[in-house]
Amino acid sequence: NAQAQVIHDFVGDILAAEPDANVVLLGDMNEFQFSPPMVTMKGNIITDLIELLPAGERHSYIYDGNSHALDHILLNTGLLARAAVEVDAVHLTAEFTPASRATDHDPVLARIGFEADLWVLKTGPATALPGETLHYVIALANNSANTATDVILADPLPAPLSLEAMTVDGAPAAPVSSDVLWQGDLAPYQLLMVEVDASLPLSDAACGDLENTAEASSFLADPDPSDNSSTATTHVICADVAVAKSGPLTAVAGLPMAWDVTVSTLGPDLA
Repeated sequence: NAQAQVIHDFVGDILAAEPDANVVLLGDMNEFQFSPPMVTMKGNIITDLIELLPAGERHSYIYDGNSHALDHILLNTGLLARAAVEVDAVHLTAEFTPASRATDHDPVLARIGFEADLWVLKTGPATALPGETLHYVIALANNSANTATDVILADPLPAPLSLEAMTVDGAPAAPVSSDVLWQGDLAPYQLLMVEVDASLPLSDAACGDLENTAEASSFLADPDPSDNSSTATTHVICADVAVAKSGPLTAVAGLPMAWDVTVSTLGPDLA
């Protein structure tokens, strides 16, 4: 417990001198996460990442059928708040028989990512007619000095649009799924251009305003998520034209006849 106090105080001294310091402690501590030495070492300035896992996953060692969490990765709470963190206890050893394993401890793996500022702008036609093909352009940028990892560009097409074709940086491409156009990493200050062609049916189902939104997300935290989505609105012009014709029910030979023809639009748009 005294050694744990020394480590806690050492981390505290680092944070007192540099409040934004990133501190990582890791290793085979040979203690449970709730044991007195671990509680002393953590205090209120350090978090044990294994405690972020579901209860059934919080082990790296099995002895006599009992699960133990002896291997730990700990971060200072400031780092945990600033970064995007994923953790896993990779059960590839401890849960198997001794004859089939290289060691008796499972590794604990943490993935720590910092900020990446994503930016999205989507443009499309202001107006269209039923049966036409709409062309959308999506600009996706990483406006930071860090590589944005696991970026997902989601762009579910609203009904009744149907995807015809798309390109990524000018090259033909296929969407990842019905909702995701592109997924991958963006290098620092990289700009990605995605273009999409989508068709409207030749029916009144296409009439009205179509709002099409593209949204980007990443494994990393974003300091300004307000520009992570962009919407293009297209008004599909539809006009219900009506024709009415009236005239005499009878006629007299040799006399002129007249008919009234009325053409009107019942909306919603001007014909």
